[in-house]
This record gives sequence, C-alpha cells and structure tokens, in this order.
Amino acid sequence: MTETVCKVCRGHGTIDRDGKIYECQCAFIKRMASTMPSFLRKAEIQPAHLELPVLKAIKRHVMVVAAWPDMKAVIKAAMLKHPHMFIKITSDREIRDVYVGSKSKAAKGEDNGSIYNSLEDLMDPPALMVVRLNELSYKNKAASGALEEAISYRTDRDRPTWLYNDMDKPFTVGSIAYSDSIADLIKTNFPVTRINRILATPNLDLDSLDDLPQLEIAEDPKPEPASKPEPQTAVAKASRKPLEISIPPPPDGMEEKERKPPPRLKAKIRPSDDDDSPLPSGLSVYGSGNSSTSKFRKGK
Repeated sequence: MTETVCKVCRGHGTIDRDGKIYECQCAFIKRMASTMPSFLRKAEIQPAHLELPVLKAIKRHVMVVAAWPDMKAVIKAAMLKHPHMFIKITSDREIRDVYVGSKSKAAKGEDNGSIYNSLEDLMDPPALMVVRLNELSYKNKAASGALEEAISYRTDRDRPTWLYNDMDKPFTVGSIAYSDSIADLIKTNFPVTRINRILATPNLDLDSLDDLPQLEIAEDPKPEPASKPEPQTAVAKASRKPLEISIPPPPDGMEEKERKPPPRLKAKIRPSDDDDSPLPSGLSVYGSGNSSTSKFRKGK
C-alpha cells in the first residue's frame, strides 16, 4: 500500500514561508502520532470535545468522570493542543506493578519495554499525568497504598494530575485500590468535572450480532491424492543392487613366500687379535686371559 504524498510539502515535511522553514501539518501529525499509544491514535475527536472546559485545566488537579471513548478523545485533543507538553497515561494497575517491583530493571531486563525502578521514575517526569482508576481487576494488598503514595507524590509537588473515573465502571467503595484515605485525598485536592456522553459506547447486543461483519475463513485446500509409484525399469532395479567387486587371486607361489619367516642369521666366530700363541680350538672367542696363573700363557 503506497503512502499518499502531502500536496503542501510534497513529502519533505517542511514548508518555506517568508524565508523561514516551518513544519508541515502532515509531519506534525506523524510526530504526534508516534508519541501516542495505539488506543489514542484511533480515538475519534468530535467538535464538542474541543469545547470542554477540562481542556483549559491542563495545569490543574482534576477528577474527570466520563465514558472511556470520550476520555480518550479529550486526552488526544490535549496532546494535539499542547504538542510540547509531556502528557502520560497510567493506571492503578501499573502503579501497583511499579510499587511491587515488577517493572524494575532487575525484573524485566534492559531491553524489555519501559523500566521504572520506583514510583518516582513513573510519576515525576510527565508535565501532566492522567491516572486511570479502577483498572486493577484482582485483589492486591499493596494496591491502595501504592495508589495513595503515587497521587500524594504529584500533589505534594503541585504537579498537574488528572484522575479519570469511568462512569461505566466507577471508582468507589468496593474497588480493589479504594481506601478511605484515598477518598479524603481526592476530596481535598481534586475538583470533579463531569463530561456527558458524546460518543456512543460500544455495546455488544446478542440480538444484533447478525448485523456485524461476519468472519470468513477460507477452507484449506484438500491435499492431492498421492500418485502411484511408477513401475521400475530393469535399469532402475539394477542400479539398486549392491556393487560387486571381484578381486583376482594372487599369483602362484606368492602367498607361500609371504608366509615364510625371514631366514635367521648365523653368528660368525671371529679369531682373536691377541699376540699370544695359538690357543686350543674353540677358545679364541673368549680371549687369552690376563691373570698370571693362566695355563694358556706363552712359555708356561
């Protein structure tokens, strides 16, 4: 799918106006979309959202009661209206995870999404923090304490914070992260603004399922029947037989010669070089002796 080229900047992302370079609107939209989570990029903004008073409370503590589709549109409008402002969305579930250490570097590693070693890492940087309440869906003892600590961190430093309370799933007594101390904290620091429903909330009606687009799944093609093996020819059958190699027998007499042991060498008797008189036969190999008592010495 080819991307449509902007007719204003012709794909360059900038325009020249009165000798100055400005960012084209197409580049601005792409830049803002890259900073938004996917559920905000798809949010629909109506003209009524742009007229809401909450957009003027961008630097205040506010508790917003609205439906989730309208709240997404308000947050998206605030980000587009204040492009240089760091606006972040979190929830009581993520606050609980950071509080217990599930989002720390030791638990997630270095290259596995955003890392928060403490609540300060999560709550301090944004210029405006939007906290979605009652997203936690199972009981946890640390939930209420973590949420109270996170909200107090922002209020104590006068950092603008919006608490979002879903009108279809209100944060009240019985919510997992609810506590009386959090209720007092909200009543003391967060004035309430209510947004009437603007966008229709998705509702799954079983009677209207036939009106929805139906999922069509193409059947897998049936496998072709296996073809019968072709009859083998005489050449193919002969090629499958093991190769027989005949070795000719050795020449006559060669095998007997190879089995005969090598001839033994006979020791030759070497005559003595002694100047003494000839000795009796057979004794020259031992020498004539050196002692004076030898009866074989000359003249004895």
